[in-house]
Amino acid sequence: MKQVDTGQLERILAIYEKPYRFLQKAEIDYPIVKGQFLIGKTKYATTPFEHLTAIEAQFCINQLSYVAFAEWICEGRFKELQMSFEEYLSYMGEHMLIARTMTQIEFRKKILTDHPIDMTGNLKGVKRQGNLWIAVMDYDFEAGKAKGSMTLVLER
Repeated sequence: MKQVDTGQLERILAIYEKPYRFLQKAEIDYPIVKGQFLIGKTKYATTPFEHLTAIEAQFCINQLSYVAFAEWICEGRFKELQMSFEEYLSYMGEHMLIARTMTQIEFRKKILTDHPIDMTGNLKGVKRQGNLWIAVMDYDFEAGKAKGSMTLVLER
């Protein structure tokens, strides 16, 4: 697997406020992406939780997806979707939409947030509909402790 450059990772995560930049490192080997996250105690609750909740899990899924597609698009994995890294950055935000996500991420075991959390993403498919690129990804946290899925849309 190829390590994602930390400078590139920081530029992608710059759309998030610092307390919510959970992704620390990522590795990629199409169609698989792996990430390691540091969550810590929740930052939105009056009494912080010390375990992964669906809210943080969604942030992790989003961040790893943005990194994966930056790499795959710049590698030319999708023949009709060519763009530079700089152009990709300009599309994140208002032109990359989460069309569907499993907001009820299936937790099979508690995942504590006092240590790094590993997650693997697997691209299930990509299709084009007019000016929309639609990708479906499956995610696995901590070797099966939680699972989720997301459909990401890039409007171009």
